[in-house]
Amino acid sequence: MSRSRGKEGKGKERVSELISLGQESLIAREQVVVITRPDSAPLKRLIKHYREQGKVIDLTRGRKARSLIFTSAGFLVLSPLRPRTLAGRFLGEEQG
Repeated sequence: MSRSRGKEGKGKERVSELISLGQESLIAREQVVVITRPDSAPLKRLIKHYREQGKVIDLTRGRKARSLIFTSAGFLVLSPLRPRTLAGRFLGEEQG
C-alpha cells in the first residue's frame, strides 16, 4: 500500500492511503464507495450508461472486467481483479 500526501487548508497535511486496482493503477481509499461483480444484467446496463456519460475508467487492458468500483466522484472503474482480492487489499491483506 502507498500513501499520498496532499495539502489541505492552512498547513494541514492530508494523508490518503492508496490501494492497488491492478495493472499498476491505484485509487485513494476514501474515494471508493462500492466494489462488486459485473455479472448481473442491471450492472451491465449501468456500465453501458456510465460509458455513454464518459464516466468509465477501464483498467482491464483488454482482459475481462471482474470487478466494478463505484467512486464518490461519480466514476465507474473496471478492474481485472476479483472483488475478494480488492477487499483483501482494503483490509490490509496481501493478495495477488
